[in-house]
Amino acid sequence: MKNKNNFWTLLTKEIYYNYFLSPLGLVFAGLFSLISNWLFFQDFFLSNQASLGPLFNLFPFLFLFFLPAITMNLFAEEKKSRTWEILLTLPTNEKKVAGAKFLAALFFTIFTTMLTLTLPITLAFLGQPDWGVIISGYLGAILLAGSYISSSTFFSSLTNNPIISFLISVLFLLVNFFIGQEAILSRLPTFAASLISYLSAAFHFHFFTEGNIPFSGLIFFSSWIAIFIWLTIVSLKSRDY
Repeated sequence: MKNKNNFWTLLTKEIYYNYFLSPLGLVFAGLFSLISNWLFFQDFFLSNQASLGPLFNLFPFLFLFFLPAITMNLFAEEKKSRTWEILLTLPTNEKKVAGAKFLAALFFTIFTTMLTLTLPITLAFLGQPDWGVIISGYLGAILLAGSYISSSTFFSSLTNNPIISFLISVLFLLVNFFIGQEAILSRLPTFAASLISYLSAAFHFHFFTEGNIPFSGLIFFSSWIAIFIWLTIVSLKSRDY
């Protein structure tokens, strides 16, 4: 019971102090909401459709830059400021630390993403949006965010420099984003295109934006998150070596 309380204490600390009481967290939430709304309404009245498709198409690209920004300090800054050693003296372990930091970042991202719910509410007054597509799209966005956060958390655990963590995360996610784009896949043989596209998180997310919740997509995102959290734990355990 004591270990469980330690986990929740750590999780609560991460959520409040690293995000909701942090200038970086407030700036992230404000900028994400502002940019997503502005970009959405750029083409909304031109399409003349009550659809959140343009917003969902923005998520992979916006997450690609914003999520590494809010995760780059998760471990790198603690190592740099030498508070990492203090954290490890507490009655906890690497699994709880990695899990708490991942869940805190995911919770804050979900909260920030939900700020865009004003858009489907607006659509409901202007037309008849497909709520099934909206629900599946937001579910896909949460899974996509969890995937990006887990990989960025891992890269943050590898260095004590937040900027390096950010750049590596963005580069990795950029490559993953582009290998799922039709402009790249159309230049490859069919077999190679199918194999490479399956490795792209943005490719799997696209099916959720069409109102589908594919089992393969759920497996992909769950596996991605599990693998990178495991890699983070391994990275933390190897700190003494």
